[in-house]
Amino acid sequence: MDILKQLEEGKPFSGRNGAFTGRVEPQSIEGDTLKVICDKSGTRWHENWELQHVVWAFERGDYYFL
Repeated sequence: MDILKQLEEGKPFSGRNGAFTGRVEPQSIEGDTLKVICDKSGTRWHENWELQHVVWAFERGDYYFL
């Protein structure tokens, strides 16, 4: 399954190699923005991420689906 489809479905992911290592829960894609909920060490917050940067990070192996 391709990266965008899994992000659209809200599949959680995490990172390595210097990327964010908490849990990321995709909420929606609006234009070139990926709206996410970040969860790390029991703290949760909302952020807006650049969609293209997230896709590139998956392609490099810095992010992986849980």
